Amino acid sequence: MASSEDVYAKELFKCGKGYPLWQPEAMEDDIEVELGDVGYLDKGGFCRMFNAMREKDDPLNNKPDNVPDDFEKFTIDMKPRRTNTAIDAGPLLSRTVKRVGAKTEAVVHGARAGFEFECIDNQGACVVVGSSAARLEIHSARRMKGYMKKNIDSWVHYATETLGMEKKLDEILFVKGWVKTTHWAVAAFVDRAKNAKVSVSGGIGAMAEVGVGLLVESSSSSVDHHTGPGTRMVQVPQISPKRNNKKSKNREQPEIVPKAELKANQCVFLHYFKMKRRLVLPPKIEAAAEPQDGSSFSDDDDYEFEEAPMKRKSYDPVDYVLDYILENSDATEAIASDSDILELCKTDDEYPIPDDIPAFLDSLRPEIELTSDGLGMLHFDDAITIQRIAESAALAQQSAQNPSTSEERPPEDQTESSSRADSDPTQSPPGDSTGASNPDPTRDTNSGGGTNAGGEHRDPPRAEEGEEKKFGLSFETSDSLLQMPHDVDAERKGGVFALAYSAPGNKVAAGFEDATVIVWSGDNRRILHTLEGHKGSICSLAFSPDGQRLVTGSRDHFVAVWDVVTGDRLRVLRGHEGFVNCVAYSPDGRLIASASVDSTVKLWDAETGMERATTEGHDAMVMSVAFSPDSRRMISASAEGIAYLWDTIDAQRTSTLSGHEGVIYTTTFSPAGDRLITSSDDGSSKVWGAEFGELYMTLREHRGSVWAAVFSADGRHILSAASDRTVKICDSYSAEVLDTIDGGDDLANAATFSPDGKYIAAGGEDHTISVWSMETKQRTRQFSGHRDNINKVVFSPDNKRLVTASDDGSVRLWRLDGPQYIPAVAL
Repeated sequence: MASSEDVYAKELFKCGKGYPLWQPEAMEDDIEVELGDVGYLDKGGFCRMFNAMREKDDPLNNKPDNVPDDFEKFTIDMKPRRTNTAIDAGPLLSRTVKRVGAKTEAVVHGARAGFEFECIDNQGACVVVGSSAARLEIHSARRMKGYMKKNIDSWVHYATETLGMEKKLDEILFVKGWVKTTHWAVAAFVDRAKNAKVSVSGGIGAMAEVGVGLLVESSSSSVDHHTGPGTRMVQVPQISPKRNNKKSKNREQPEIVPKAELKANQCVFLHYFKMKRRLVLPPKIEAAAEPQDGSSFSDDDDYEFEEAPMKRKSYDPVDYVLDYILENSDATEAIASDSDILELCKTDDEYPIPDDIPAFLDSLRPEIELTSDGLGMLHFDDAITIQRIAESAALAQQSAQNPSTSEERPPEDQTESSSRADSDPTQSPPGDSTGASNPDPTRDTNSGGGTNAGGEHRDPPRAEEGEEKKFGLSFETSDSLLQMPHDVDAERKGGVFALAYSAPGNKVAAGFEDATVIVWSGDNRRILHTLEGHKGSICSLAFSPDGQRLVTGSRDHFVAVWDVVTGDRLRVLRGHEGFVNCVAYSPDGRLIASASVDSTVKLWDAETGMERATTEGHDAMVMSVAFSPDSRRMISASAEGIAYLWDTIDAQRTSTLSGHEGVIYTTTFSPAGDRLITSSDDGSSKVWGAEFGELYMTLREHRGSVWAAVFSADGRHILSAASDRTVKICDSYSAEVLDTIDGGDDLANAATFSPDGKYIAAGGEDHTISVWSMETKQRTRQFSGHRDNINKVVFSPDNKRLVTASDDGSVRLWRLDGPQYIPAVAL
């Protein structure tokens, strides 16, 4: 029969809150679980060995053998994300448990809440948290993974040799987050528990302030339960008739405790990383073995064999992810987190985590990233992953609105298919009887704010409440919405994963989760072409310098080149072994660069499609690639925080740019091409020489991840935007901070600088888009219309327009040089 703690963990994990701890109390010295703890699970609780984020002499590491011999402290620059109400006060039930009753009654000093729950299947679980539970979580995932891989053998040796415990590598946990409350009650319906009931009563929420503890009672032998923390709570397995008949105001009731301040130090859910190593069996040595005569052994031989009892391992769903990685890749080691499963299963605000996680993984087939040293991990779509990391420090209170991870599709054979042009753009969508929108630019719209004739700032009007989700139906009544195919809604197309703007021809292109690309006219916002042919989500887009062609990179591992005038696919570039998450045209239009999760960058002849060269050197997926203004050099940055400079003639590496301790978000050359700047998750920006890669300066002016950093048009200033919601303007030669713009809630995500460095635009927490002038340091425009987080912001190359994409599935176009009205009519 399964243990209570395993049933509890298995059933409640499906609620999507993290790994449930049957023993939320500290297992040792009454010290609560902390970020950076290294330890293991035992009897449903977490046991700390040491803390990797504290100094050797910190009280958390104050033991005779406090830390491993070669201990190096793990540090992060990005502040952990806190969610104050991750779980509301009260009950959290597994799918197989339902509430059958609730009441509130008066007691001395205050009130007491009561709940009754019933199991509707063989097993189930529930937890009642006495006060709303907060979550604190580190989102520097790659750095934690790298640190754990580097130190895991030392941790195992410390556990086995120094502490004398029998711990294997895949039993060690590295804590990256927790959910804590003040007091709790847990119950597990262990076996054949259908119709079994349990009741919980005591101080809940605001009632907890009066010092009323939690009581659990059940008459079923199939239910195991307890409460905590032990110093305050009283567990009553069954209330006798005599106790049951006492009035609730009796001062002698044992469940009433002295009034005291309750500290939220009880860890009810845990977030962590763990690793597993591929088992390598010794080779068989058959030739040296002589045949054995079975008759030489007889029943009379006095041999006794005793089978050693197998050590029971705690239930941990992360083991399924580790096994999936090792079974479906060439990885020698795998690393995973409970959050990986939550990300794969997340749909809107719910986590429909399946009962059979291994079967779910086999059917979903999520992408596996493999580093050059053999470490395998799940990889989520880069367009979303970067956004999540960047938002983690800025959107603590909006975690439920983060972009959802797209489901991976099994690769399919690439087939040539012609693109499909949409119907005549002069025809109105079905349902529109006018054939054209209101041509009056003075009408009341969802357009931007800015200033009125008197120079006074005016707030933008809010989006129309009645706007339909099928954007093709509301296109004619909007002054910013880009037309969508009339028979396709946002749900079917999925998210916008890539966005690009071409100045020549004034075109906009967006790549979608459903493997299609839509090209619009920037003059009238109507569809020019829908490009079809890829078999996986579109990860990246880039227009050629003359605006005549578009290159696309996809999860299907292919690069495609399209004629945006005719809508035809010109060629498919094959060669990558992983999805293509970044593409770029050289400024002279002669080369195409494609960067992939396979850790390579490929250079292609833009005219013939022939592969010119492939880079070697990156040890992780390549996150970004950019050409120098003269097209002679190229820079690429990968997930391990290293960038390389390459000669574009033969892709020979000319310089290594090392020093960042986190993911590099952006790489940008100066206008003169003599310097370049990198911005990183580690909270810094670095300026390098473009010829030899020498480090000129490191800027650490922000208190969070630096999302973007660029040079001003004259190269004299550096402009950077970060998760601390500020923009810093620094001298690019002296590193002096010249000015700061505090964007507040309006600078929440997708911060992007204009090509000339004169403006910055970003999405706000209220789903508006704000534009600031770098010269006046003031907000000049604000646009509204999107109904969810802004995930993409792109300026037109001439700095006159702005195109944005949102998690609501829409794409909108905004004017920066005049009235917002962009007519929805064909020219």
